[in-house]
Amino acid sequence: MLYPAFDKLMDSGIMKAAIYPYGNAHESKNPDGTWKFECQHGEPECVGNILEVCIMQQLNWDVNMYLPVISCMEGADDPISSAKGC
Repeated sequence: MLYPAFDKLMDSGIMKAAIYPYGNAHESKNPDGTWKFECQHGEPECVGNILEVCIMQQLNWDVNMYLPVISCMEGADDPISSAKGC
């Protein structure tokens, strides 16, 4: 788990963290120029990845702000449903 280590070391200056919600996804370009993404664990994983990137953007890409939220989501039985409570 990344967050417990990050939480302990974030003020020490010895650890930097960033995440890239993508997993084992594959993308392909559609004939109309749009993109299609297929995630290893199906549509819910793709939705979760998009939600996590939106959270990161809304929190100005500040790892100190987004990492606790995403860690909370990832620790839940249903990360997508838990997002609002995190």
